[in-house]
Amino acid sequence: SDLEIPESHIIEGVPYIGQKTNFHCCFASLLMKLQYYGINITLSELLFHSGSGYSLYYLNQSTITYKRLPHYCYQLSHDQDTCKFLADIYGLYHKPWKADPNLPENERWDEDWSRIKENISNDIPVIIRVDEIILANDNLGLGFLYPLIKFFPYASLHNLLLVGFNESNQTVCYNDPIYGIADKPQFGTYRWVELEKFKKSIIKSTKRKGAISSLVRIFVDT
Repeated sequence: SDLEIPESHIIEGVPYIGQKTNFHCCFASLLMKLQYYGINITLSELLFHSGSGYSLYYLNQSTITYKRLPHYCYQLSHDQDTCKFLADIYGLYHKPWKADPNLPENERWDEDWSRIKENISNDIPVIIRVDEIILANDNLGLGFLYPLIKFFPYASLHNLLLVGFNESNQTVCYNDPIYGIADKPQFGTYRWVELEKFKKSIIKSTKRKGAISSLVRIFVDT
């Protein structure tokens, strides 16, 4: 994009869609984008077209640990073929990226943050994987636990939708589908959080076994 990145930008009019289970966060985040683009479908329809539904699937790995182990179908939401298929159905362009895992931590973050701001400045909401524990504590009024939570060894992987940023006060804005489970959309609609905490939630998610690097997705209305 040739657009000069502003100091701050907020994408207006992004609807809130909550997930109904403790998975499907990626599909709920995508549905917010689809409805923002004027594609009026439901989460059930999106799940149907994704091939995931509300069922389980079985890994057919050779190792004893994973052989025939049931998994939630949310893993399919990260599958490249699934995302491309959904993009084709709804007339979108899909682009995922991962920062180079060989880069130092801060350089990976700089690469992610630059791309996030570029897309949001073009009114393109961004789906990104984070550690939900850090952000949820802040949203629930337990931000004082952050000095301890940020060092908590377990990372709770989650997807949400970024809709704004403000460099002047170092904050970022997002819609978080997880509060649909508790029927509390006000906790997840256009939430602002300190940029440093958001950065930590992304970096921490990369340290989950098998994650390697941050995962960022955009779907552009074509």
